[in-house]
Amino acid sequence: MRRITKKKYPCVVVNKLAVLPGMVIHFDINTQAGVKAVEKAMIKDRRLFAVADREADTGPRGKSDKVDLYGYGCVCTIKQVVKLPGNVLRVLVEGEMRARLFSVEKDECLIAVAKEVVVPDDWYIGKTVTPVNPELTEDNEEVRQQIMAKINILKELLTTLLGYNPQIAKTLTKQFEEAQTLAELLDFVAINVPVHFADRQKILETETVDERFITLMTMLDRKSTRLNS
Repeated sequence: MRRITKKKYPCVVVNKLAVLPGMVIHFDINTQAGVKAVEKAMIKDRRLFAVADREADTGPRGKSDKVDLYGYGCVCTIKQVVKLPGNVLRVLVEGEMRARLFSVEKDECLIAVAKEVVVPDDWYIGKTVTPVNPELTEDNEEVRQQIMAKINILKELLTTLLGYNPQIAKTLTKQFEEAQTLAELLDFVAINVPVHFADRQKILETETVDERFITLMTMLDRKSTRLNS
């Protein structure tokens, strides 16, 4: 298993937005520190750390030196940057990996010191069901059956939800077929089913498949109950 170490990334603070791995989304940056972070990322390897601000409701970022960020964010790759009037940058990114935030350094922009989250109990779900990290995961037929049961439960609940929103049915069906791991599949679902920011942030903060599965299923079950009421 490869050694995972803390790394430093230019950091952008996003308002009520949880970027998940595999998500392609744009957001606008209108602070000097945010613009500098994007510029620094573009000069280096186009990667930055996107994290939500706990104090988003108290006023625009940049009005004070206080930094109160969530403990988890996403390392993203910048796909496109468009300059808008008023020194605003519209940045299109693709989420690459969830990461835990350890500290924030202040330079001409914010620098996140973060560490990639490795899911110890993730499983490949292609033609064969095998652990991604066999040195960390028990591998036997009983566990494999439990993984397949999780996938089937997820499919059943999604079938109910997609009946109310057929527009995303085709996308999710394709992603069910293309997902290589269970963790990846759970993120795909969380990306495509309309949910509140707080729920998506909870998904972002999960570090195991079991935790992510329970969090997502609770969220989807609650949504299904509301639709049926």
